[in-house]
Amino acid sequence: MTPPTTPTLEIHVPISPTPMFLRQVWALAASLRRFGGRVGAAAPITAWVSPELDGLPDLNARERWAAPLGVTFRWVDPALFAEHWYYGTALARWSAAFTADVVLMLDADTLICRPLDELVAEVLARPALHGLLTHISPLTEPQWSELYAQAGLPAPALECVPLAADFMDFTKSKRMPPYFNLGVLAAPRALMHELGDDLFGEMQRVNAYVELVFRCQIALALAVARQRAPWVGLGLRDNFPNIAGFEQRAPQELAATRIAHYLNKTDTLNKDRDFSSFEAYAALLQRPGLQGLEALVQQRLRELGPCALDGWWQRWKTRRLLARTN
Repeated sequence: MTPPTTPTLEIHVPISPTPMFLRQVWALAASLRRFGGRVGAAAPITAWVSPELDGLPDLNARERWAAPLGVTFRWVDPALFAEHWYYGTALARWSAAFTADVVLMLDADTLICRPLDELVAEVLARPALHGLLTHISPLTEPQWSELYAQAGLPAPALECVPLAADFMDFTKSKRMPPYFNLGVLAAPRALMHELGDDLFGEMQRVNAYVELVFRCQIALALAVARQRAPWVGLGLRDNFPNIAGFEQRAPQELAATRIAHYLNKTDTLNKDRDFSSFEAYAALLQRPGLQGLEALVQQRLRELGPCALDGWWQRWKTRRLLARTN
């Protein structure tokens, strides 16, 4: 009997060519290989890089740690970036020629904490866009309706509730259309291609109505509506943020976290600070008192060992540090 084949997965991440982002990509890739299960062990990662360095150097040759971890760097088209800035980097990922069974779009500030095999199987069993409904709505209910009308779409059903509507008081609306956090999105490759067909056009329609930092997420909501794409709301375990309200409300989901999303910049875990250098990263590994999702992130990072971006002397010091903390 022929053994069943393992479904394939590919991952796409938008970054800038800075030490902070490169260290985050290393942590993401290393956690994928260490904790991502059978499907995660083989999944390639493409890091889409904002063209912010003169001459656009060959990052794949310069960052020698990347290839052994299955990471490939790809510069975003400079003209596209000049027109759309970092929003162009985020949406450029949808132009890839996807080949895997399932495509997973991740932010760099995510960490794989448990095997992804079950998540991939769920996406294939229910072919749809799988995403976490956002914590808050960026628009009021009348604004959602006005935007959809201006974009040439039927009135939205406003069938979804922002996940943090009960404890974040700056939520614009208690109802919204299917509108997802961009940090973790999964879909079969055919659907991901369909959603990407006119994402830049959708973003321009958003910009014509209102310019918000959430324009990429809103553009995806328009694409879902225009394509009449099926969707599935992920549980918190697949995009768990370091936000106390969620930790208090959903301890079972926290305990089962597959993908951690340390998006919130706190005194105890701040990605801009803690991934910027060897010294800052070492301080994060030994920082006392972390709780909840941040404690899980710290523990998983400790389990990964020294960062491959660091020199041999720094890696030796990290091993000494980890021996003391463990």
